[in-house]
Amino acid sequence: MSGDQDRALFEALTDKQRECLDRVLIRMTSKEIARDLGISPVSVDQRVLHARLRLGAATRDEAVRLYARLLQTYDRATYDALYLPSALPPLTSSAVDEASHTDTAFREPAMTYADFERLAGAPSTIMEVPWLDLNGASKGVIIIALALAIIMLLLAIVAVSEQLSTLV
Repeated sequence: MSGDQDRALFEALTDKQRECLDRVLIRMTSKEIARDLGISPVSVDQRVLHARLRLGAATRDEAVRLYARLLQTYDRATYDALYLPSALPPLTSSAVDEASHTDTAFREPAMTYADFERLAGAPSTIMEVPWLDLNGASKGVIIIALALAIIMLLLAIVAVSEQLSTLV
């Protein structure tokens, strides 16, 4: 595709379609997007479907990949991090230490568009916690331990209430 066709594709998307595609890009489900935007999951699916059709993509994932590429090219934020020309000498660590912490001129952005596009194809790791990957027996032991702890707490409360009632 030529640059003019790409720009036309990007500009053909409505703000609401872009809103949904932005969230699909970070691997949110339709339900999560709907909750986030205060609309129904069906509305989210319709917006993504119409965006997919406008972009000429066969699948939702293909539409998101194309949208990420278009974002990288046409949706530059005006507040992107400042990059110094390579002709300047590199900063020494003492010069950086002397700089104010609020000075953002020498900081690299946390994530570039290329990183964002690379992550768009990666599986979501939002809810994955490796040390909580327990088998059924481990989960059963944890449930029993929590139940015993609750019973012991209730018995302690009963004992304290009996002691208080004898004082009155």
